[in-house]
Amino acid sequence: MKKLCSVLLTAALLLSVFAAGAVNVSATENSFPLLSIYADPEIFGNVQQMTAYIYEKDGGALFEWGSEQCNMRYDGGEYWSYDMDAHGIAYDASKTYYVIFTDSWKNDTNELELPLSLYFATAYPTGKSTTAPSDGKRIFEVVWEGYSPEPDKEVFLYADPAVFGDYSAAYACIYDDSGNPVFPWGSNSCKMENLDDGNWCYNLTGHGVTLRSDTTYYISFSFDWKQRTDSLELTDHLFDTACFTGKVTGEGGATVYEINWQTAADSDELPAPKWYRRDDGKIYYYANPEVKSNFNKVYAFIITGSEDFRSERYAMTNEGDGVWSYDLAAHGFDVSKAADWQVMFSYDWETYPLTVELTANQLGDIAYVSQWSDSDGMSYYVVKWADSKAAPPPVRPVIPGDVDGDGVLTVGDCTLLQQYLAEFTVNGMPVIDSSDERMFATADFNGDGTLNVMDVTAMQRALAEFAAI
Repeated sequence: MKKLCSVLLTAALLLSVFAAGAVNVSATENSFPLLSIYADPEIFGNVQQMTAYIYEKDGGALFEWGSEQCNMRYDGGEYWSYDMDAHGIAYDASKTYYVIFTDSWKNDTNELELPLSLYFATAYPTGKSTTAPSDGKRIFEVVWEGYSPEPDKEVFLYADPAVFGDYSAAYACIYDDSGNPVFPWGSNSCKMENLDDGNWCYNLTGHGVTLRSDTTYYISFSFDWKQRTDSLELTDHLFDTACFTGKVTGEGGATVYEINWQTAADSDELPAPKWYRRDDGKIYYYANPEVKSNFNKVYAFIITGSEDFRSERYAMTNEGDGVWSYDLAAHGFDVSKAADWQVMFSYDWETYPLTVELTANQLGDIAYVSQWSDSDGMSYYVVKWADSKAAPPPVRPVIPGDVDGDGVLTVGDCTLLQQYLAEFTVNGMPVIDSSDERMFATADFNGDGTLNVMDVTAMQRALAEFAAI
């Protein structure tokens, strides 16, 4: 415990250095904060100049709209800063001040009240925007760092492409314990958002779905009429991820995948992420939403022994679904020269992450929270690098009757099995390798341990029953 407290104290001291060393503004009541904005290129586009228009609530602007005195400094990584002390701004502490950020006076943000109690304040766009009725300008919504609105209620599905294939659409059907669906199966209101790498999200809040506390709800997923999953209870699993268990059944000619919830809410030991090594010179971090959600930014603090810890230099890029990336070379770090380097991943100043080593071997790797604790009055998490260095082998589920391996039972499978029973060969080889246990189990549709015409008949009957549906 003494060793742990020592490590936590070190981490806390480092974090305090980051916070205090981020700006060169003395902590006096006559100092404005150093303002910063993240000009997300997906929202603002290619920003050439960002400006900060500051004004009093009941008075005029500190500098005229359009003045060069409003120009901000580009700090890299799409971050722009405005040092008020450097501009010689004098103010009355009894008054309230606001700021509007603007991209060369074309696209504006909403106004934000200046947080005079802070020494460094960063604004982030939320992705929402409105149109000003007066001049038709787009007004982008921004909030100060640390703003945490109530999260949208979401549920996730991990559909490994090696199992499910590559689909352009996925649907989530939510229904109550009487079988009444919230939306008709297959409607656009059931459509999920495709994140990446087989990850899908269904935003209940965005679709206007409200779950009653006196009702039990269930959810199942589908990609098309040929492939779907079984059902899971949804009520207590918002924000969890449904994953394939490896078991496949057939029902009415369809392929039905068994799934289960993957959650770490009830355990200090957290699972490693499914993502694996990427050969692109970046490092990755999986900010597991089971540990902490609703962060606007994640930082990778590279500790080399000589850094000034300016936070904007360490801002990571949001890859989606809890994954963040950091391009070391683009930020001026030559990891080939690393000597006792470490990295600390952080998203607030309230929890204490433990550092992990950073060498050239970690390029392309993903770090994740392996252990979490919120005890003894302190919150901390243990970070480690994922062990996997290569893509996992694809899972080949046994799909009853799918002898041609296209992932679904069709007439072609019946034909292929008939050819096998008739001892038809291609280049002297049988069309079905019955010595392969997986292939044999696939072709043995009725499960009696032999391959014969009864399997063909059972397959044809299943196809006919499904066609009737």
